[in-house]
Amino acid sequence: MAPEINTTPIAPKKKLHIAVFPWLAFGHMIPFHHLANLLAAQGHHISFLSTPRNIHRLPKTPPKLSHSFNFVPLHLPQIPGLPPAAESTADLPPGLVPYLKLAHDGLEPADFTVPPKWVPFPSSVAYRLHEARRFFEPPPEGVAVPVVVGDLERGEAALNGCDVLALRTCPELERDWLDLTGQLYGKPVVPAGLLIPSEPEPEPEPEGPWVAAREWLGKQRFGSVVYVAFGSEVSLTKYEMTELALGLELAGFPFLWVLRKQGKAGSSAEEEDGELLPEGFEDRIQAKGIGLVHTGWAPQVQILAHGSVGGFLTHCGWGSVVEALRFGRPLIMLPIQVVDQGLIARTFAERGAGVEVARDEEDGYYSGSSVAESVRAVMGEESGRRYRDKAEEMRAAVFGNTGVQDRCFRGFVEFLENYSRNNNV
Repeated sequence: MAPEINTTPIAPKKKLHIAVFPWLAFGHMIPFHHLANLLAAQGHHISFLSTPRNIHRLPKTPPKLSHSFNFVPLHLPQIPGLPPAAESTADLPPGLVPYLKLAHDGLEPADFTVPPKWVPFPSSVAYRLHEARRFFEPPPEGVAVPVVVGDLERGEAALNGCDVLALRTCPELERDWLDLTGQLYGKPVVPAGLLIPSEPEPEPEPEGPWVAAREWLGKQRFGSVVYVAFGSEVSLTKYEMTELALGLELAGFPFLWVLRKQGKAGSSAEEEDGELLPEGFEDRIQAKGIGLVHTGWAPQVQILAHGSVGGFLTHCGWGSVVEALRFGRPLIMLPIQVVDQGLIARTFAERGAGVEVARDEEDGYYSGSSVAESVRAVMGEESGRRYRDKAEEMRAAVFGNTGVQDRCFRGFVEFLENYSRNNNV
């Protein structure tokens, strides 16, 4: 029988709020519950965390202390192999206890899916669950993949092996992150500027399929067109392509969709892209006059500079985002590759420059309706005003004064010259 608790308080200097979270075994929970009673008797407030069934099975709290106790029920996540009613080691044979540990660990957010603790300023930038899982997925069955160093390991090796970090950015766009990067790595971080061409690239010769796309763009109303492009490296699956196409059609805004040539052994790139689009999609949008699909090269900077373009549906490659903001185009963000595109999307969504397309957190799938909803949010006359205003504000701050980029580049060159002179390299 446990000794009687002395409930005479020692007049604590400061009333504390103490969280007690023991391991899910009664050899741990009972002593920690006793400790919680002792602490409550000294005037401190206790939050005791455990599962509902375990809380019910604990000894009763002395009435004099009940006002200082708050029991917080935690529901274990479902783990394959763990019986549904198992909430402590007493409910399991020893061989199944590892499953209880997995469930216990699942009560804490995974490190990848919450902003790191070392970020000292408010931020929601983190990986989604489906993105974090893809870092650890094995290759598809039957697909031979050479053993190579992963992207994260390559990046880490480069960061650890260099003396200076030169980044394609500027303080006006990422001051907090630049300062933090220098603090974390303990080495100079030099912004080289956004490295954009001084003028949009020249128009191509008046021939080929781009001419028809350019003429179509010129017939659209000011700020009404959604420009859709996913860069030179991103490949969409048939499911992703289908849902994106249906979402664009459902949204009801005119769009210019530039598809890259995705060559596949045994077939032409155009044939492959045609297979990925929903049957009858191009015929329907042409009949309705709401969109155009262009396969092959297209001058992205020229398109983004065009007055009829009012938004950019992008995979969130850094270069594409920078080019969009150069012309004050709000973003409809659909990151595909996991290393940085999702983080870039969350960064600019957090700043109010656009909207990220909603996905299922578990598998990462998006639907045509979620694409349509995001397009409408950004392109709508009223709903999109705040995104257009923020994109224009960023354009003015970063690109409105050409001295910003010139100053970054001159500072970068000056740093290189001084570093070479001081280090004899």
